[in-house]
Amino acid sequence: MKLDDVLQFFDVRHPNLALILLGVSIGAATVLDITGVFTNCWISNGKNCTGIVPFDSTEPAWLAASSWMLFISVGVMVILLLY
Repeated sequence: MKLDDVLQFFDVRHPNLALILLGVSIGAATVLDITGVFTNCWISNGKNCTGIVPFDSTEPAWLAASSWMLFISVGVMVILLLY
């Protein structure tokens, strides 16, 4: 099987396959990002369980920074999906 045969298969039978795959991957990334950001229990140590998003000022600095970055990632994704 040659590369030309493969390219011809995708061009003739599925001319918009690249756009379809791009749309599916953007949709999957959106679902995974929103699920990851708003899941309540990411970090667990025995009895206590906390998520990354519920911001608490007593958290370590890296956890607070990751919380803000995740909020920003969801905000940017919503803006990009609307435009």
